[in-house]
Amino acid sequence: MKKTGMLLAALFPVLLSAQIVQPGLVLLMNSGKTPLADVEISAPGADPVLSAANGWYTLEFKSKSNGDFARISVQKPGYEVVNGTALYHSDLNPDNTIYVIMCPAGEMERRLNDLAERHEKPLKQVYQDQTARFQADPVTHADTLARLEMAYYARLDALRNFNDNLVTTNLDDVSDLRREAMTLYEQGSIDAAIALLEEQRISTPLKGADGRDSVDGYQTTWAWIDKASLYAIKGDLPNAKDCYRKAIAVDTSDGDPMMRFAYFLNSQGQYDEVEALYTAAFQRIEKPDFKGIILMNLGAFYKNSGNIESSEKSYQAALQLYRGLSLDNPEAFRYLEAEALINLGELYYAARRMNDAETVFGEALVVYRQLLQTYPKDYQARLAYTLYYLALSQHALQKLQEAERAYQESRNLYAALAGEDPAFLANHASLSYHLGIFYEQNQQAAEALAAYQMAVEEYRVVAAQGNGDVLYYLAESLSSMGEIYYKQQRFLEAEKAYREALDAYRAAPVIDPDQRRLDLAVTLFNLGNARNDLQKYAEALTAYTESIALFRQLAADYPDQFNADCADALFNLGNVYLALDSLQQAGNAYTSALELYRQYEEVHPGTVKVKIANVSYNLGVILKSAERFADAEKAYLEALTIYRQFAVQNPEAFDPEVASALYQLHEVYLAEKKNDDAEKALQEAYAIYNNQAQKGSESARVNAANCAAGLGVFYHGEGRRKEAEEAFLAELSLWRSLANSNPEAYNSRLALSLNNLAVQYELNKKYPLALNFYEESINLRNTALLAGKSDELPEWQRIHTNLIQVRDSSLFYEDYLTAVEATRIAAESCDKLKAIDPSIRKNVVVHYYNLAWVALFARRYELAEDAANRALEADPEQYHTYARLGHALCLQGKKKAAQKAYGHLKGRTDKKGKPYKQALLVQFELLETEGIVPPGGWKGMREWVEKW
Repeated sequence: MKKTGMLLAALFPVLLSAQIVQPGLVLLMNSGKTPLADVEISAPGADPVLSAANGWYTLEFKSKSNGDFARISVQKPGYEVVNGTALYHSDLNPDNTIYVIMCPAGEMERRLNDLAERHEKPLKQVYQDQTARFQADPVTHADTLARLEMAYYARLDALRNFNDNLVTTNLDDVSDLRREAMTLYEQGSIDAAIALLEEQRISTPLKGADGRDSVDGYQTTWAWIDKASLYAIKGDLPNAKDCYRKAIAVDTSDGDPMMRFAYFLNSQGQYDEVEALYTAAFQRIEKPDFKGIILMNLGAFYKNSGNIESSEKSYQAALQLYRGLSLDNPEAFRYLEAEALINLGELYYAARRMNDAETVFGEALVVYRQLLQTYPKDYQARLAYTLYYLALSQHALQKLQEAERAYQESRNLYAALAGEDPAFLANHASLSYHLGIFYEQNQQAAEALAAYQMAVEEYRVVAAQGNGDVLYYLAESLSSMGEIYYKQQRFLEAEKAYREALDAYRAAPVIDPDQRRLDLAVTLFNLGNARNDLQKYAEALTAYTESIALFRQLAADYPDQFNADCADALFNLGNVYLALDSLQQAGNAYTSALELYRQYEEVHPGTVKVKIANVSYNLGVILKSAERFADAEKAYLEALTIYRQFAVQNPEAFDPEVASALYQLHEVYLAEKKNDDAEKALQEAYAIYNNQAQKGSESARVNAANCAAGLGVFYHGEGRRKEAEEAFLAELSLWRSLANSNPEAYNSRLALSLNNLAVQYELNKKYPLALNFYEESINLRNTALLAGKSDELPEWQRIHTNLIQVRDSSLFYEDYLTAVEATRIAAESCDKLKAIDPSIRKNVVVHYYNLAWVALFARRYELAEDAANRALEADPEQYHTYARLGHALCLQGKKKAAQKAYGHLKGRTDKKGKPYKQALLVQFELLETEGIVPPGGWKGMREWVEKW
């Protein structure tokens, strides 16, 4: 989209007389004046005609008078119009020829590219050479770099405007001398072009395109203006200003050079003379439409200077002027009325006066829709632009349906325009980006992501075509896309988007160095977050470190604004060091963050208090790990105090933080032997979590369970067994409820809780309860191991060991029932898992063998028989097991089956060489002593064995 402003002055040439019949001439742009035939010429109110062989044409208007404006349309396949703006609205005058300059299609773009190639590269190289000396120390030389950047982009702006004007100007409508100078410039000889323009003197009669003498001195005025542009391109701003002043001096009654000089100074950021020059130009120029142009430029000047009131007055004056002119001549001035509305709307939008902005953009929309009825294609771009700003205003006013409609219509218009002219692809990308913002703010993440993705794709295309100006918007779109990916926990995609955004920001033209630093700092911060979540800790550290360096530069100049941002990055840096167990580095980062947060809090009370609490909390973790318990206590207490303050107003959000700090404090108090304080802190934490758990919070139930476990351990250590048992029961209840709803996530914790409670019951001599919980716990571990969760094996072994200890302890106290249950649970668990581990497979035989013996003393003869058979099934070579099988059968009165079992031992010896016969006789006596006898006693079986 081309810039508007003072250059609109070229639309209105000064003509003298009036008539209905208007002559014209079509010429081909070259070194001579070649006529162009068969060009279709048309205008509203006149019949279309073709140019003759000599290039001449005549338009006959039926309802226009001398001096009226007419918009002339020129078409010829394979050609384009060079001086299109001069034809946009022309004064009709039969005494003056309207010249049309054409060139082959694509010629203007080629010339512009050639000019850019020839002149922009040297300009950029000079800038790079200048900045290279200072970039090693960008902090010290920040001001110098900023000035160099401003000067570079001022020269680049002057170069591009001059090139654009040169290519689109009627070169045959000026002197041969100027045309030769411009040819030298195009060839890269700026100094030679300036020297040639120096030959123009006010006393030299100059020839116009029609061969007649021009007004004496007019071309010299333009010579000074041309030289001013060339000096600006060279970077010689003093000479450029001097040339503008000499252009004004040629004819002090001419307001045009004053207007151009004001525009030049404004673009260079030199504002002292701008207002006075525009005012002087306004007083000298008589044509009302030109006065409107000055008012528009003044409005822009005041707006950029921050003088909103004066800007509004200037734009309103321009609007009223154009509205008055439109009443008499709508064809010429209606579009300028719309432009004034657009400028006024942009002012209101920038001033956040959204209701006013919506109103004037709506008025401009009506005008453009009316213009489109007469000129279907010519105002589509302005209509799309107006809809875009209307959508922005309605979006800000939360008129969401209206805003979405306006966004979509604008986007569709730009899509159609981009289909014919790729230059509009950037506009379509911009609409996609803002639609993404719209959808994101309205919680439509899928739609927002799709819009951002389209914007990114289109900006990439535009950037690849050499339009570096869109790199900043590409970076913004990528950054927004990365934020959505991050929220969706698509961290790899977020990282990729942030990395590309970073490259785009670095490659984008730098207009505001501070904004550039901020963009880079924020993107690096976000990149660090993505890498942190991907556990790419080393790369996260790199990103955070660079982000911190940039935030420190900003904070050095704007501490009230950026200290908090710098602290955020330091806090996250500390978190990465904490994850890497680099505790000293983490502590240093947290300490620096805390200092910056406190400085910011002094200036902006209440804004970062919670962040101070968060850093203090994490610092407490570091200090506790370093066993600096007094310092850790102080840090946790600071965090706790702040969390309590916020919990008063927002308990749902901050009660968990209070509880978390209390939990950490209880551990510090325990280390300091402050047991009473530790108990109080943990009890309060448990009460908070338990209260939230009752409301259905899953995380609160988890934390409450952990607190209950902590209380159980504490009471156990204090010897308060009843309270320990109650705490462990509360813990178990919580884990059981969690496991019921999500067994995959919580069965392991449930199993651990069951084991802990079983241990407590065992210590309290409540063996049946202990064994029930041991059995449930080991069964949960069995299920997990059979499902392939090998990491559960150490916990299974812990329960297995506890069961064996219960068995051994019970046997010592001759509690055979308990010993039997402990052995049975261990044996059955090993039997289920025998395929997953060799050591477990060996235990199957051992446990069933022992169970077959212990069950006899518990009078569980059928169980003893089953255990013996299972032991033999696992290892038939364990012959001594037949003795226990025989005992179990004999005690059940199954004499023949018992003799068959005993018979496996006849004539055999054990590993020590002793006959099994002797062992059987000893066992008969032992069982008889314990009162364990079969029907009829052991006598008959003893006599049968003695006969072996």
